[in-house]
Amino acid sequence: MLIDSSLLLLRHNRRRVGKGATRFSACCHSPRRRAQTPLTPTPIRARGHGALFYLRRGLCVWTARIARRRRALTRFRPTLRNASLSAAVLLLATYAANAQSPAEFYTDKQVSFVVASSPGGGFDTFTRLIARHLPKHLPGHPAVVVQNMPGAGGVRAANFLYSVAPRDGTTIALFQNTVPLEPLYGNKQATFEATRFEWLGSPSEEFAVFAIWHTVPVSKIEDAKNYELVVGAPGTNSSPAFFGRLFRSVFDIRIRILAGYPGAAEVLLGMERRENDGNSSAYWSSLKAIRPDWIAEKKVKFLLQYGAHPIGALEDVPYALDLIKDPFKRELMEVASAPLALGRPIAAPPAVPGDRVAALRKALAETFADADYLSECAALRLDCDEPVAGEAIANGLGRAYKASPEVVRELRRIYRRAG
Repeated sequence: MLIDSSLLLLRHNRRRVGKGATRFSACCHSPRRRAQTPLTPTPIRARGHGALFYLRRGLCVWTARIARRRRALTRFRPTLRNASLSAAVLLLATYAANAQSPAEFYTDKQVSFVVASSPGGGFDTFTRLIARHLPKHLPGHPAVVVQNMPGAGGVRAANFLYSVAPRDGTTIALFQNTVPLEPLYGNKQATFEATRFEWLGSPSEEFAVFAIWHTVPVSKIEDAKNYELVVGAPGTNSSPAFFGRLFRSVFDIRIRILAGYPGAAEVLLGMERRENDGNSSAYWSSLKAIRPDWIAEKKVKFLLQYGAHPIGALEDVPYALDLIKDPFKRELMEVASAPLALGRPIAAPPAVPGDRVAALRKALAETFADADYLSECAALRLDCDEPVAGEAIANGLGRAYKASPEVVRELRRIYRRAG
C-alpha cells in the first residue's frame, strides 16, 4: 500500500518539480547513476524536493542493492555447485577406500618405508632388511620401497610422517628411539605428538655403548675429567649429542659435541678419519653389523654400556647405572636410557584406519619371526632376537610422558644445552 501511494505521489512530484523528477527516475534505472547513488538520503531540503521524493529514492536504492546481490549469487552458484559436488565425490571415495579390506586396499599398492637416517648405517640396514621380507606377510603383498630421510636427528622424518604423509597406511617410518621423546624434552622443531602415532613394532630392543677410537688417550670414563672428548653427532639434538651432554652432567666429565654429520654412518667414518673421538650412543647391534672388524681388531674402546640390562658379550665394559651412586642422577639415567627398550620403533601416521594398523602390526610380527628374515639377520650380524610389539611401544611412551616434573625439567635443561 505504501508503494502504491508513493507511485501516486511520484506522478504528483513530476508535475511539481519537472526535471528533478526525471532525474530521480533515471537514477533508478541507469547503471551509471545507480552506482553513484548514496545509500543514505540527502537532507530533505538540500535540493528543494519533498520528503516523499526522498522516501521513493531510498526505496529505489535498496531495490537496486538487492538486485545486485541476486546477480552476484547467480554468478557464483555454478562454482558453489561444483565445490559441493567435488566434496561429495571425495567423501564417497574416502568411504569406499575405508570400506575395503586390507588385502583389497594393498593390492597393487606401493608402501613407502621412510628411515630417519642416511644410507649405509645401522638404521638403513635394518630398514632395508625388513622391507625385503615385509611384503610376503602384508595382505595384498604390496611393494615396499625404502626412502632415506635424514635430518635433525630423526625429527625431520617424524614431522613428515605426522603432517605430510598420507594417512591411509601406505607410508610407515623407522626412527631413532629418542625421536618419540623430543616433544617431552621441549624440542620446538618437533611439531608432532608422539602418542598419536600408530606404533607398529620394533625389530629388537637396543643396547648402546660409548665407543671411542683406540688411539684416544682415555681408557675409563673417569679419565675424561682431564681430557676433552669430541663426540660426533648428526644433529645437536640427536642421540649421540643428547647422551654426550647427559654423561657430561652425570659423570662430571669434559665432552664437546661436534654436530652436523648426515647420519650415524658418517659419524663412524669421521671417527676413523680422526675428525672426532667417538660416539656416545653407538648401537651395539649396528657396530656388529657394519664395523665388525673394528670390534675384532680392537680399533674401538668402550667406556660405557647402557640399556635395559648389561650386554652379555661386553662383560668387561662398565654398566652405566652401576657407576652412578647419586639417586637423582641415577633416575635421570634410567629415564634417559628408557627409549632403548623401544629399539628402532616403526610407526604409521595418526588416524590410519584401524584394520590397516592391525594388518601392519601383524605383518611386522610375522616378519620378525620369519625363518628367512632371521637367517639374514644372523648373516648381517644383527640382533633380531628381542622384537618389541607396537602396543608395548605405545605403553612405554605413555609412561615416559608421565615422568615426574623434576626429572623432566632436568632432562630438558640437559637437552637444550648446546655443545
